[in-house]
Amino acid sequence: MPILVTGATGQVGGATAQALTEMGVPMRFSIRDMSRTCDLTISIKSLSADRT
Repeated sequence: MPILVTGATGQVGGATAQALTEMGVPMRFSIRDMSRTCDLTISIKSLSADRT
């Protein structure tokens, strides 16, 4: 089952996502600013959502 990592482009969320990637853990990400996804050094599949 995938883990949800919130704030994946931030300092803590990014470090968490990187560590989980290195361990081979499947993840999904919550990213507020999609323009910052280039900050991620991991391969991601993008899915857009809108907060309501």
